[in-house]
Amino acid sequence: MPSAASQSADMIFGACRKHWLWPVGGGILAAGMWMSVWARVNNHISASVFALASAGMGAIYLALLAFRPSQASRSLWATIIVVAILMRLTWFFVPAYSGEDYCRYLWDGAVAASGVDPYRYSPQQVLDGQVDNRTIERLAQSGRSTLEGINHPELRTIYPPVAQGAFALAYWIAPFNLSSWRIVLLAFDVLAALAVLGLLWTARLPLSLVFLYLWNPLLVAEIYGGSHMDMLAAAWVTIFALTLATNRPMAATVALALAIGVKLWPVLLLPFLVRALWGKWRRLAAAAGILGALVVVMAIPFASAFGAESDSGLLRYARVWSGRSGAYLPFGELGWWLKGYLSLDVSGHYVGRALMMLVLLPAALWLGLRRPGDTRGLCRRMALVILLMLLLAPVLWPWYYVAVIPLAVVASPRLGLLLWTALLPLCYLQAAGLSAGQLTWLVHVPVWLALATDWAWPHVARRLDRGAAHA
Repeated sequence: MPSAASQSADMIFGACRKHWLWPVGGGILAAGMWMSVWARVNNHISASVFALASAGMGAIYLALLAFRPSQASRSLWATIIVVAILMRLTWFFVPAYSGEDYCRYLWDGAVAASGVDPYRYSPQQVLDGQVDNRTIERLAQSGRSTLEGINHPELRTIYPPVAQGAFALAYWIAPFNLSSWRIVLLAFDVLAALAVLGLLWTARLPLSLVFLYLWNPLLVAEIYGGSHMDMLAAAWVTIFALTLATNRPMAATVALALAIGVKLWPVLLLPFLVRALWGKWRRLAAAAGILGALVVVMAIPFASAFGAESDSGLLRYARVWSGRSGAYLPFGELGWWLKGYLSLDVSGHYVGRALMMLVLLPAALWLGLRRPGDTRGLCRRMALVILLMLLLAPVLWPWYYVAVIPLAVVASPRLGLLLWTALLPLCYLQAAGLSAGQLTWLVHVPVWLALATDWAWPHVARRLDRGAAHA
């Protein structure tokens, strides 16, 4: 049996090892991001190598889960903050690396800030000189390179009104400037981090766990490197979770409405609000009135985003766009089979998506309407709803996952909810010849297995404990 002195030495050694682990792990993440970004921008490595490097940084990040701190000293907090700043700072000096979505954001923001309906004209109409509007013509001249960089220019914008407000804010900071848009993203990033701290405090978890949010390499790369707007939805969803956890349902109603005004999918989280107010019928009616009024106000300008499918980005996305999907594949195949078998007068894409929703909606209702638990349980169930949506979705891009990360930080954290940090960068290997089947096995299947393990292990552990007690 080890002596008290040896036990004390082991505790001191373990504490020292953890103490040195954080600067080393954080330094590897920050230096790895700086080096990979520099090498990619200067064409020293290919996009495939960059994707593999990103996956490697995700693996290092996941390894830190095993050594997460229980208490944080001043030096640890300094390490957390410095590493977070360094990881983000590198992207402010380079162009976006994945797609040209930001060009659409900058153009929409210019149009909205100038008082013109951003849903009225497609960029292609502007480029072809088919728009008789002096304001649009002026913007087209000053932001020509941005306008020409928009992908799918034949389609009108897909983004709801709250997102348009953020785009306009970037234009007011500096017209057609990527750094101004990144400043807006940084503001929402800070907002989400503060909400994560609030959730950790409410859950009585160590506040230092916020490092799992601040150091997440996929979040940093996709939000600042790709300059994607999903940070906005992630921030409002996290604030929605915080206001529910702190029993502020009216504030939660506003946060949910704003999240829906950024991207439509947060409507799946409505059951959580209903459950929080169940039995408090007057407050539930008031929340329904507030949410309904806000949604109607946002829907009035957004209604023009529909129109003819030939130039509606929203309808085109809902019907046709697909890629990197996993569990949706059988739904898509079944949708086309049912279309032919039943002679349906609708696209098989719509049928497949409807079948998928028949699985997703009951799951969202079951997770959202369950008996309220603690803050960790709330965040876990909300993260599961979003993750299931992505696992079942017909199209998946790595930046869609950003909304899961702040909630996953509070939800124990569990490997199943965070595993995509290391796996989703592999999606970019599809351009290098990775097939859809290989992508499913590399990206989707491990997450399903990890989620199943996260669910099964507590039950197995309880049975083992009961067996040991009887023995």
